[in-house]
Amino acid sequence: MCFASSGVLLVTWYSELLHLVDIEFSNLRRSGAIFPLFIKEEIASNFAEGDNEEELILHYVRLYASWKTKTPLGFLDCLGLYSAIINLQPSVIYLHTTNPTPFLFLNCEKLLDVTIKWPPIKTLVVTLHYVMNGQYIREIAHEADIYKLKAVEEYGGIVLDFDVLVINGSSLRNSLRSSECVICYEDQYGPLIANGGLLGCREEHARFPQLVLEESYKKNYHAGDWLYNSAILPWDIFQRHNDTATVLDGPCNHANGNWSGNYGTDNWTSLPAYHSYIHDAQARREKVLKWDSPVGEVARWLLPGSFNLSG
Repeated sequence: MCFASSGVLLVTWYSELLHLVDIEFSNLRRSGAIFPLFIKEEIASNFAEGDNEEELILHYVRLYASWKTKTPLGFLDCLGLYSAIINLQPSVIYLHTTNPTPFLFLNCEKLLDVTIKWPPIKTLVVTLHYVMNGQYIREIAHEADIYKLKAVEEYGGIVLDFDVLVINGSSLRNSLRSSECVICYEDQYGPLIANGGLLGCREEHARFPQLVLEESYKKNYHAGDWLYNSAILPWDIFQRHNDTATVLDGPCNHANGNWSGNYGTDNWTSLPAYHSYIHDAQARREKVLKWDSPVGEVARWLLPGSFNLSG
């Protein structure tokens, strides 16, 4: 059902979840189409009021090269989202996307075979930059890295890639509570570099995302070198301004899929999160639950009734 008045469109979707969508349209046009600059989507939540001691915004970024694309999340994407919802207990999820479809998350319960206790979800529709520092942005992943920084800088909270599995949400919250920002790093390429899959800042307008946006993208953007702007320069900025963030050891620095020495021991659950780096759109529940890998083990731990599918 749709109600339109004074340029505002209210849409109610009658499905398992209730969606209220408030859209403001601008006059910005590309290729003859009107693009919405802002959309707010709220999914009815059955979180009890006061469940979380502290408000925490969880951000996800999902961009598409074409605004007509409506690709839903796959199983592994939904697994990352589910791990964050149950272990991090965010107050709200902000989805930053180029596509205003409200259906991005709606297949997750079916794919995971679980009932999800959804927090409120707000969808912010953004437009691609296309150009940065006078150069054409070639990779959609580079656009996503920019919006991840912008999301945390503007609102505070934590932004995660969909392939990040939250393990110990309390540990992650505690790290954020005691730091201006938290970041993680990679070591599989040799020299240490930053990883944009996990970034959190206690409050909005924190210095670290501001510095990276300014020094890495606005002033030094290199269109032909994704790692330079998303990983090498941010790590260099942190080294020069190490009071702006705290580095988390473990979530992202595990070359060859190891747990930085913790995998296979009794304390692996103490890791705040695990960045799997696995992007398999064809992966399904039955297949992943049989994987002899960290992702398979975490999936068996997260999903109820899956213990008998191991091996």
